[in-house]
Amino acid sequence: MASEKKEVAGKRNELLSRIILTKLKTIRKEKFGPKSIDKFSLTIRVFLLRYLNLNYEFTLDELVDELNKRKISKKLSKRIVAILDLITKVVYENKKISKEEFISLLEEAEGVINLATGKAEKKSEKEEKIEIKKGPLFSFLHKFGAVKTKEEKESIKRIKETEEKKIVEEEKKRLEEEKKKELERKKELKQREKFSKQNGEDKNKLEEIMRQRKLEKAKTLEPVPGVEGKTDKIELIKKKIDGAKAMMHELNLDGAKRTYTEIIKIYISLEPREQAGVYKDIMDLYYERKNKEKVNRVE
Repeated sequence: MASEKKEVAGKRNELLSRIILTKLKTIRKEKFGPKSIDKFSLTIRVFLLRYLNLNYEFTLDELVDELNKRKISKKLSKRIVAILDLITKVVYENKKISKEEFISLLEEAEGVINLATGKAEKKSEKEEKIEIKKGPLFSFLHKFGAVKTKEEKESIKRIKETEEKKIVEEEKKRLEEEKKKELERKKELKQREKFSKQNGEDKNKLEEIMRQRKLEKAKTLEPVPGVEGKTDKIELIKKKIDGAKAMMHELNLDGAKRTYTEIIKIYISLEPREQAGVYKDIMDLYYERKNKEKVNRVE
């Protein structure tokens, strides 16, 4: 049964080979030009469709997959793919091709078809390499970058190794730079913390200094005669001063501090000459409160 299938496949391939080769001979006799190139492209595609039993218009990548599935030899697969790749570039990418190069391409196609259908005598790997390298097709394939000489392959390998080495060096350099920047950042942060610890003052201290400056400024102004007790705000300040002193007497220092803050807020809203009338009382309260706080901390 297996031998019968093989025989049928052989006859089918023989018929396919005869039809395609006849078509290629006809194309060879025609005048070289775009039409003959298009006919060649179509003929090769028809051959591959029949040879691989495909029922769809394949791409180059799909052709490679189909060849791999059918376990076509690598040498034959490469030659088939090279032909299709080149003719695709000529037809669709406007690659230039001379008449001599086209004839070489036809001859290569004939050889591939014979080999694929079992007609051509299988050559050794060494013979195939010599033939491709010395034959006119090699020049054609080489022109389009489909094949490369041994020297070119070695050159590409060296370039690739150099590029990989360069990438590694650049990555190493980048990591070193990042490490250096991180060390500098930590050093700067440490210096800032040190500076802040030595010279910085917290927000509350700064606010306290600003309050004292305002009080000092108001001290230089002469109070308006009879202004004391005449405004509600001044009366309120005096009442709060008395209240704060009572709190300090009861050792309610937090309450006294809050009251002092309220007094300052009212004080700031006064006119400069009104501020002068209560400045001394506020300063007395301030120093008395500070002394109480110091004594309380010691105890």
